[in-house]
Amino acid sequence: HSNLMANARQMSEIGIIDGNDTLHGNLPLFHSFGQTIQVWFTMIYGVREVMVQSPLEVQANLEAARLISQEKNGAQLFEKEEE
Repeated sequence: HSNLMANARQMSEIGIIDGNDTLHGNLPLFHSFGQTIQVWFTMIYGVREVMVQSPLEVQANLEAARLISQEKNGAQLFEKEEE
């Protein structure tokens, strides 16, 4: 647990992402960066996030990028559309 907290603190200290940014999160939560950055970093440091279920869902990722470019607030979760 202290390793996850240390990684989140290190991300904050390098200053790449701050509270004015919106993170495009599309890694699965079992991925080390998916959990450390997309879950813990964003919650601890109040960073907005647009989440997509998978990096392989092209349309959902494009929509997430569009939402970020329009600077919409809050977390968004896109569910896979049935074909």
